[in-house]
Amino acid sequence: VERTEGDILEVMLKNLQVVDEAPEASELYTLTPDFKTDTGRYETTISYTDRTVSLIATAESERHTIILSVDGGAPTTLQSGEAKEIVLDGFYASETAAIPVSITVTAEEGRSGTYYVTIRRGPRSDGEARLAELETAPNNLNDLPFDREVAKQTVTMTRNQSEITV
Repeated sequence: VERTEGDILEVMLKNLQVVDEAPEASELYTLTPDFKTDTGRYETTISYTDRTVSLIATAESERHTIILSVDGGAPTTLQSGEAKEIVLDGFYASETAAIPVSITVTAEEGRSGTYYVTIRRGPRSDGEARLAELETAPNNLNDLPFDREVAKQTVTMTRNQSEITV
């Protein structure tokens, strides 16, 4: 007998979703690979500017318990099929943040299965927040026109300059 690749899930979820919480969005983020009850590891990439998402885990039975843990934090009990807000603390500390989430579903007799979702921060270019304009004095962005799509701007100062106004 050979063990197959991947996790062995004794108890499975019926469905698992990650939802964009932005009022104007209300869309599902794509899980990779697509959700299958017997697949235990997923990734999703969310918008660069999102600070929260909702996770919806639906158990196969109403009698199953679902426990969620975000980034190794304290476990939280979920109600099957209800959205649970996940605050993405630490996302803004890194350009390439990734936060691990574990979802354990347990049957009454103690059998369980654990699903893992890695929530990744999308590229800055996917974010919607942009400066409308940026001016500096006395030097102005090395005499280049301001480009709102460029995240890093450079201003060269002379050796004798002690301050700059942004």
